[in-house]
Amino acid sequence: MSKAYTPEYRETAHKVADKLGIKLDDGVYIGVTGPTYETPAEIRAYKTLGADAVGMSTVPEVIVAAHSGLKVLGISCITNFAQVSKKNSTTKKS
Repeated sequence: MSKAYTPEYRETAHKVADKLGIKLDDGVYIGVTGPTYETPAEIRAYKTLGADAVGMSTVPEVIVAAHSGLKVLGISCITNFAQVSKKNSTTKKS
């Protein structure tokens, strides 16, 4: 399901965000069953698959809504960032 989100709704969301000075990014959201945090290996795998964000909601609901013929817009608020192990980190500490 590559076109689950209604293009007109996405366009409207961007126009409103621009008008209000709100940063709004588009990205790839991968849905997982959870409820656990991702391991470093899963983070690398999801990144390789092209994911920008990972979560336990939104995807099933969007699939059902789009399949039912409903117009859909999804907005996710990222509240935690993936933890990368020190071994895999590119940040150097001084």
